[in-house]
Amino acid sequence: MMHMATSSSLTTTAAATRAQLFNTYHQQLLREFTANIRENINIRLDAVEQIVNLGLPDCFDRFEIQKVIRDEIMVKIEPEIDDKTKVQHKSCTKQINSIKDYRNVARNRLNRNKPKFLGNFVFGEIIFSKLYPHIYQQCNLHKLQSVMIMKIFMTILISIFENHAQFTQTKPQPIITYNTLVNENLFKSGCINLLKHYQIPAQLYQTEKRKSSKKKAKASAASITANKPKEPAKRDKAKMAYQKIVDAMKLINTDQKLMSAAIPEPGHIITGHDTRKNKTYRTMCITPPSIPSPPAINININNNNNNNNGYNML
Repeated sequence: MMHMATSSSLTTTAAATRAQLFNTYHQQLLREFTANIRENINIRLDAVEQIVNLGLPDCFDRFEIQKVIRDEIMVKIEPEIDDKTKVQHKSCTKQINSIKDYRNVARNRLNRNKPKFLGNFVFGEIIFSKLYPHIYQQCNLHKLQSVMIMKIFMTILISIFENHAQFTQTKPQPIITYNTLVNENLFKSGCINLLKHYQIPAQLYQTEKRKSSKKKAKASAASITANKPKEPAKRDKAKMAYQKIVDAMKLINTDQKLMSAAIPEPGHIITGHDTRKNKTYRTMCITPPSIPSPPAINININNNNNNNNGYNML
């Protein structure tokens, strides 16, 4: 009995020591993870800012994602970074013997969750709560036809979808990650709301729900038996789902569709529901302050050379 008690006590002590070690690793790496995410987000936002200002008419105030806005985004994301980089020693399937091992596991967990918080706190906030109100205000200020609000917005948004950003030591990556349009988040919610508003048929943008691991195993066994080709890899499936929504969004940007529905007011596009936490998020639309216009840029995403970038005033 004494031997069993001693063995149990040693096991408990070892688990406590391991938990303490994991906590030490986490605290040592948290600043590194946060700095990497901040750099990643700033590169994406710099690319968005550049594309937006190339697409805005020359007479519009420039769109600037100011430092205070970027800092506010990071304040919202930091708790997510803290939570997603905690590795529980009891549930860890991989052997972790060093801080390097811990970093790899924690980084993978963070990367899996990155598309969701990018959608909730970065793209949902910047695209629908900052950019759209800016375009809405500038179109009204310059007395452009109301339909031009959505035309300018959609033209810029599609360009953001189709462009890439360059990150340190990696190939160029899509500015908006593929999984941001796969996982549920505020940005995806805003895109789906727009597609519904303009009555784009659901089958053109909806994708099949992911199967459970058991169903996948059965489907895989059935496909092997039937000599069917293997399903696309996970990244390829995400890319296909992403492209499906982007192609559907392009259907909005036609004169016929743009004239078919009322132009949404700022604050009426984006509402999202986080089913895992059973919490509804709603972002408030705040129009950025007017920024003095810099010298006109002669390049724009539509390759138009006229003074108003192809947008006609009333």
